[in-house]
Amino acid sequence: MNLKYIFVGCQKNVRSTDVVYVQAKANYSIVKMKDGREFLVATTLKRMEEKLEGCGFIRPHKSFLINTEYILKYESGVLSLTNGLSCGCSRRKRQEIDLMFGSSKRLYIKKTLV
Repeated sequence: MNLKYIFVGCQKNVRSTDVVYVQAKANYSIVKMKDGREFLVATTLKRMEEKLEGCGFIRPHKSFLINTEYILKYESGVLSLTNGLSCGCSRRKRQEIDLMFGSSKRLYIKKTLV
């Protein structure tokens, strides 16, 4: 996984490996960190996806960009993250995510936690 830095304002950069997920909010993005902090960034989710390409992020539907390192389990089209968030997958993205984790009929549980 590549390491990139994201500018989150006030001359502050964060490591892509510390980002659990990015959530869309109109033309802004909410960056959720592994330590629980949140940053509101004046960047669209599409632009964030471009910045984080090659860093292990997936986009299960139009509102979320998730770091695969923080996925705890995948079952029946729902991703569960280590911070307790559950995120459903869109019909269009579900096939791609099924291939990544195996069949959606099976339960995927990450063996080592972050």
